[in-house]
Amino acid sequence: MKHGKERQTGRRYGVLAIPIAVVVLIVYILFFNGNPLYFTFGLLPNTMLRADNQTVSMAAGRVLLSEIHQEYRDIFGEEIWNETTPDGTTMEEYARDQVQQMLGRVALLNAVAEKEGIVLSDAEESEASLAAVRYLSLTPEANREALGLTEENMTEMFRQFAVAYKYYDTVTAGIDATTEVSADEARVIDIQYIAATSEEEAQRLKAKIDAGQTFIAACQEEQDLSPEETELVRGMTESSFEEAAFDLTTGENSDIIASGDRYYIIHCLSDNEANRTEANITRLKNEKVLAQFNTILSPVLDTTYIEVNTLFWNRIDITSLPDPAVTFTDVYDEYFS
Repeated sequence: MKHGKERQTGRRYGVLAIPIAVVVLIVYILFFNGNPLYFTFGLLPNTMLRADNQTVSMAAGRVLLSEIHQEYRDIFGEEIWNETTPDGTTMEEYARDQVQQMLGRVALLNAVAEKEGIVLSDAEESEASLAAVRYLSLTPEANREALGLTEENMTEMFRQFAVAYKYYDTVTAGIDATTEVSADEARVIDIQYIAATSEEEAQRLKAKIDAGQTFIAACQEEQDLSPEETELVRGMTESSFEEAAFDLTTGENSDIIASGDRYYIIHCLSDNEANRTEANITRLKNEKVLAQFNTILSPVLDTTYIEVNTLFWNRIDITSLPDPAVTFTDVYDEYFS
């Protein structure tokens, strides 16, 4: 956790923040795993990439880019596209790379699934066709034309995602049954804290709390100390801060914690947010299962190149893509929940 010099009041969830693309595309966690990329100009204009004998359409890339554009803009404003990441990558390049990694992973899993004889049933193939028709019916004609959507390429997109998930489910069935996450490992707590710039400042506040004042009342008397509130999970902050926070019971205050150039005092609002803890158990279990899945597949996936049609892929202007009337995920979940 990075505690800046600025003080803010009100509820904050910075500790639980995750990379932007994952916020936008959390449902696709299975597909965010790197593989060797090979950039080529040899693919047809309507083909975005190829992995082994599996190709992904440029239309599929445009669909996901349009969704990212809308999500980023709604969360951060249109000015986000003028920003760069710490390594100097533009946000458009970052978003494009996320979609490229995702669809490359889908193609790879389809290639491996085909070799191992894992295919969709007739009923699942039919669902992919129905999902495509449904998606197109909810998408204005102007959007369909701008994105290059057809019933054929949308059916293939739904089919490829369905195959990828089916392969994952098949491989991880036994792993999932034996993977456990304890409630304490996944525990989510709700805290308030202050970040003082000097030990003397923190000690002054601590003395008031020890004398019987509530955490908030003591903070209100300190002009430069505004409490911040956040939900905290393990592994998201410095160890000294985390250990102190998770040792607290509801209503308890910590001692002064020195970390970096700040001195913290933590007040525990809740030592177990039950609903969030249950959700975190699911998240941690999925991560453990995915890690084992990647280990199993790594010999194949790490040596399979993804050919990316950069000549046409990089020409797509994300900001010019139309806003989606419906998301791919929403329609996918209707038919493959």
